[in-house]
This record gives sequence, C-alpha cells and structure tokens, in this order.
Amino acid sequence: FKSYVGVLQVGSKVIEILPKADNKSYGEQSRSKWQSALLRMLQMAGYIKLNETDSASQNITRRNLLDIYLYAFIKEVERLTHLGLVKKYHHHVGNEKVLKGRLLLSKHIQHNLVHKERFYSEHTVYDHNNKYNSILKTALNIVKNCSSDISIKQTVSQQLLYFTDIDSWRGPVSELDKLNFDRKTEQYQDPISLAKLIIGNYCPDFSAGNQHILALLFDMNKLFENYIFKCLKKLSCLSLANICC
Repeated sequence: FKSYVGVLQVGSKVIEILPKADNKSYGEQSRSKWQSALLRMLQMAGYIKLNETDSASQNITRRNLLDIYLYAFIKEVERLTHLGLVKKYHHHVGNEKVLKGRLLLSKHIQHNLVHKERFYSEHTVYDHNNKYNSILKTALNIVKNCSSDISIKQTVSQQLLYFTDIDSWRGPVSELDKLNFDRKTEQYQDPISLAKLIIGNYCPDFSAGNQHILALLFDMNKLFENYIFKCLKKLSCLSLANICC
C-alpha cells in the first residue's frame, strides 16, 4: 500500500491499513491508538464528520474503520431524511395513462395503436427523483451489500424506504466532482462527499470470486499535509482571537 492508509474489505474480510510512528510491537492497544490518530486526522482534514457523541459510541460498538466511516454516512442520510429529501424539477418523457404536458404524436402513434388509453407525452415533474437523492440511494445499496454489521444493515434498510420512488444513480464517477450545490442542496455536501468515496471505491463481483470489494484509502502524504494545514489554521485563528480580546 506504500503511502496509503485506510481500510479494505473483500467479502467479510476487513483489512485496516493504519499509520504507525513508533517502534512498539503491534497489538490491540497499538491498533486502537493509531486508529484513533487516523480518525482524528480524517476529521480535522474534513474527510469524515463525527461529533463527540458519535465518537464515544463508536469506540465501544464499532470494531473497524470501515464501520465507523459507513456509520458516519448513514447518520448524515438520517439527518437529511429527517429534514426532508430535496425536490427538483426534471424532464420526463413516457407513456402515461393521463395526458400531461405535450403529446408526442409520432411516438404516441408508434406505441399506442392498440393501447388507446395511453398517451406518449413529455412534461416537467417536481419530485424527489433527482441526482442528489439518486447518488445517496446508490451508496446506501453499496453499504447494504458490503457491510457485515447487522445494525448497519438494518438501519440502511430502514433508510432505503425513503428512497423507494427514486432511481439509483448510474454514471461515471467523474460526474460526482461536477455536482453543484445551491441554497436548497447545500445540506447535501457532507453526505455526498462520503457517498462519493463509497461509490468511487466499490468493485462488485471482482474477478471470478464473486466477492464485493470496498476500499477506502487515503494518500497519507496529502492527508498529513492537509491535517497540519488545518491545525495551523485553527491555531492562528485562536491566536488572533486572543490578541483581539
């Protein structure tokens, strides 16, 4: 893995790649120490968002970094479903039982010579079926397929009930970097950033083994640089505040 840290899951096997900067023998105490250090860096660098209550509960109930990351994503989705999923306008073309919008005559004749009760039309729809919610649904399905934690699977199944009428997102991962956020969707930034890493690092049915693979890996060089930058920025803000006081 060279300079990469994080976690890799193949089927039910989970491998943690943790930073290590001491000469002590590896054991559970050492693992806990460096897992906490990595989590702290990921939080400070903005890769993962955890509050103090979440952090305390995860130290008891979560066994590996992957579960902690997936738990953070699920908590963000729960927050959104509690507030209400965003609605957007989108263009819809299809064969409907009720005439809405503009009738597409050529398509209507082609598809409905027998089905006189239908109308092939195009119209604008305002609902939850948009790219933002589709991305979250795709990530939730990945978590459901990959996680071996029963409580995570149960929570995901409950959350997917809110996404029943929403299509799963299909497209290149590069599209996720081009997603724009406005006043209505700014609350999606954190869950989408978590979902992006889950979708971008998921390899279903790899090779002939029929095992799902999910890898959440971070370049330790970039992570450490970002962590130090955020620490210095925080210290400089505190120093400036003290001077002003």
